[in-house]
Amino acid sequence: MIRFAHRSISISPSQPVPLAGKGGRSRVSTCLHDDLEANIVVVGDGPRRIVVISLDSLFVGSRVTRKSLELCADAGVPAERVLICASHTHSAPALEDTKPLLGAYDTRHGEEIEHRLSVALRALLRDDGQIGTPSIGTDRTSAGMNRRLPWPVHLTRRGLRFRETVMAPNPLGPTDPQVTAVVIRGKQPAVLWHYTCHPTAFPYDKQVSADYPGLVRAALRKALGPTTTIAFLQGFAGDIRPPSGRAHGGISRALNLVLRGPQFDPLTLDEWTAWGKTIADAAVRAASNAAVAKPEIGLAEHAMVPLDRLLRGASKTRPIEMQQIQLFGLRIVAVSAEPLVGLKELVSPGSLCVGYSRDVFGYWPRTSELPSGGYEVNEFKRVFGVDRPWCPDPDGVFKELLDRSERLVS
Repeated sequence: MIRFAHRSISISPSQPVPLAGKGGRSRVSTCLHDDLEANIVVVGDGPRRIVVISLDSLFVGSRVTRKSLELCADAGVPAERVLICASHTHSAPALEDTKPLLGAYDTRHGEEIEHRLSVALRALLRDDGQIGTPSIGTDRTSAGMNRRLPWPVHLTRRGLRFRETVMAPNPLGPTDPQVTAVVIRGKQPAVLWHYTCHPTAFPYDKQVSADYPGLVRAALRKALGPTTTIAFLQGFAGDIRPPSGRAHGGISRALNLVLRGPQFDPLTLDEWTAWGKTIADAAVRAASNAAVAKPEIGLAEHAMVPLDRLLRGASKTRPIEMQQIQLFGLRIVAVSAEPLVGLKELVSPGSLCVGYSRDVFGYWPRTSELPSGGYEVNEFKRVFGVDRPWCPDPDGVFKELLDRSERLVS
């Protein structure tokens, strides 16, 4: 048995706001398709508590991270025991002002969400909670598609590029098909669930949506009860996205194929709903089949290196962070980046690999992927404001963080 407390709050905008993830100031919301939420789960009691905060947003950012960590510290919970991460939906307002090319930050909305989150977190940290039993289940789904495809020649803003990678469906590329559900059953259950795929396929460009994590949340609440808190942990999804929709022919498509290589076609609402249901069904199966787990809250540790260790000439004061947390026999490895799925190979088998935590600097590719270029290697840098060359060995920096945090946790 374990003591736990949890809460879900709405973080939906109350007025039209710019949406983040696809750039431009003109992408302003017109309506709310489905609610955005912050889901908070506190497990254990005293200073050994683990706090998990999951936000329906593109990124968390430094402002929300700093305030959340301060509130947890005031309650006696150290920073290494606070996991705060974003779902990475591309249909929500920005919660930070450091990446304007990905979408403008609305100060009024941002401050309102900081206030709502602070009130909920402060109250939850004072809550004695309830007693529950943890369980863990897994399932699999092939809903994610690798989006890095080697292509002989294509046109970019830098001119013709040869033997580089384009953003296109790659059925032979690596993915992570596992869905994991950690269910804590009590009077009112809570769920931590994990999957690896960009939430980028919601078809209405100017409507607010949690994307597929919202579909999964609704399905889990239907199965477990309407008051269930559902915290989503996004995986190492830097190069994993939804599949392409039905292709449409024509001269323009043929010309694009010649000049830019293959493209992803958007999903219709029906296609998106059916696709998201495959993930929701797998999450419900994982939760339904979950086996009782050890009610243990283990060690947690945190390691960081300055950004200039990974990108030469970048900030010496901005950290790249990694956390390792032991919870119910699971090892959670969280990184303040958009890690490509191949980095999972460097982590202990069976770990939950979580990206999009805290203040994300940008994508993190494998060393072997640097020569092939592509959006996740070079083209993202300008948009993220980190236009600097890579260090020779990104894998080595990842291993250093992993070793430092793992040695302390083990």
